[in-house]
Amino acid sequence: MRNLIEELLQLSRMESGKIKPELEDTNFSLLLDELIQEQKIIYPNEDTIEEKIQKNIVVSCDRMLVERALRNLIINAHQYGGGAYVIEL
Repeated sequence: MRNLIEELLQLSRMESGKIKPELEDTNFSLLLDELIQEQKIIYPNEDTIEEKIQKNIVVSCDRMLVERALRNLIINAHQYGGGAYVIEL
């Protein structure tokens, strides 16, 4: 619950302009793969994720914010997708 409150406060600060995203070169492919592996650990008995990820895609982004958004998308796909789903990049 504490993490959720902290995330909401940080989002509010960003929207008000008090916090600026910290851009850095991020290996997007590796980040996405790490998040997929995390979900496979959380749900070890479910083979629902098919990966089609191009290697070494590097983007300039705020890694923490992008990680949070991707994790949310993957969790929602798992919970509400109705079965197997494909992550393609």
